[in-house]
Amino acid sequence: MTKYEFLKSVLSVCDIMQKNGMKPQDAQFVAMYEDYTRLVAEGHKYVYIRYYLSQEYGIGKTKINELVKMFQEKTLL
Repeated sequence: MTKYEFLKSVLSVCDIMQKNGMKPQDAQFVAMYEDYTRLVAEGHKYVYIRYYLSQEYGIGKTKINELVKMFQEKTLL
């Protein structure tokens, strides 16, 4: 399969992502968000969760806030 064929097959997904302000690079943070939801369910404080995720994934606390907000938004289809 060529890159063209691949992009052609996922074009509708790419369009939806673009309409929702998402980038393909955001996929690398799915595991981080899963850890976030697990820690929230376990009852940890938000300050601790941000610190833990910041250390675990090597990203800033502000970026964590942005990603959590983005992942919690409803999609426009």
